[in-house]
Amino acid sequence: MSHLFVTSGKTPDGKQIVGFGSLNPYVKEGKETTPNARDVFYKVDAIDGFLKAVDADRIPLTLKGKDNEGKDLFMKADAFYTQGTSKEGVAYGVNKISIEIGEERLYASKFAGKETYAFDNAEKNKDLIATFNKAIEKGVDITLSATKEETLSKYPKLIDTIKQIDKSAYVEIDYVKGQGAVLKGVSKEKPAREQESQDPEKKNVAAKKFEPSKGKEKDTADIGR
Repeated sequence: MSHLFVTSGKTPDGKQIVGFGSLNPYVKEGKETTPNARDVFYKVDAIDGFLKAVDADRIPLTLKGKDNEGKDLFMKADAFYTQGTSKEGVAYGVNKISIEIGEERLYASKFAGKETYAFDNAEKNKDLIATFNKAIEKGVDITLSATKEETLSKYPKLIDTIKQIDKSAYVEIDYVKGQGAVLKGVSKEKPAREQESQDPEKKNVAAKKFEPSKGKEKDTADIGR
């Protein structure tokens, strides 16, 4: 069982903004610790569980960080599952996260038995990885990329949950064998046992089980608008 803080609201021009909070610098053992890629992986993974539970995991996420000049930098993140057969004829499945920075893209993978994701081709992509980590170190906001009513209306279970959230709430997600992520409830009160931390070492990420979403293409009709 896990909980996720979700916000919802509308802009003056009618856009629906669904947010998942921010990752910000915090103090740990007397030292300031800044958000890093591992923090983002964990957060995106948790949000993907919620989106699966409301049948809306076709919608990517928008990450807002800062560029080298301190201006807002908008990136895209998407969690998905891929499977195939190795050269040895063994079937495999891998949880992946893609991150788009401008025209470039990074991929990270989490294999069975691993607790978190790691960037693919890290040496080859070291400059782009450094750019990403630099962009998020001052803080990163995470929102659903779709904001238009006609796009969101394709996902009635998400719309119903947004209505229940009504500005902000905690959603409770359970992981059921054979079903995957299941929405168990929406609460205005922070769960007593849910003490939020940005430190992934304090989170039991290994216990999270996300079922693959087969045959789904991402909904890009409303991204970035």
